[in-house]
Amino acid sequence: NIYMDAVLERFAYHPEATLGKLTIGDHEFMVAERPWRNNQPYVSCVPTGEYICERYQSPKFGDTFQLMSVPDRTYILFHVGNYPEKDSHGCLLLGEKIMAGKPAVSSSRVAVNRFMKVLTDVQSFSLKIKDSFPYDWSE
Repeated sequence: NIYMDAVLERFAYHPEATLGKLTIGDHEFMVAERPWRNNQPYVSCVPTGEYICERYQSPKFGDTFQLMSVPDRTYILFHVGNYPEKDSHGCLLLGEKIMAGKPAVSSSRVAVNRFMKVLTDVQSFSLKIKDSFPYDWSE
C-alpha cells in the first residue's frame, strides 16, 4: 500500500490548546490539541516524537487513524472538532484554518474529509511531531 510520511509542526502552546500545522505530501491541515499536561491520558497533547498512525474504525468517529506507541496512552485519534478542551480527550482535531482570535480550528469536517481522501488507500503512515517557532500569524 501507499506509504505516506506526515509532519506535524507545532507553533503554539496556549493555555487552552496546542496548535500546529500537519503536512502530508503537498496537503496542509491545521491541528488543535489539548494543552501540554505531561502526557496525561485524556487531558494532554502527545509528546513530540515519531509515531506510526494506523487506520482505525472508531465507534464514535468512524473511519480514521490512531497514533500508535504513545507512551501510557491509547486511542489517540484524528477527528472532527473545533475546541480542544471541549471536543477532544487527548486526540488531534483537524481544521482548515486556525479560528480567528481563538485557540481552535475551523472547518473541521471539511478538513477531516479531505484528510481521509488524501489517505484513501493508506493503511498506516509515519508522523513526526516537532516544535516549530516562530509562526507567521499574519496570514
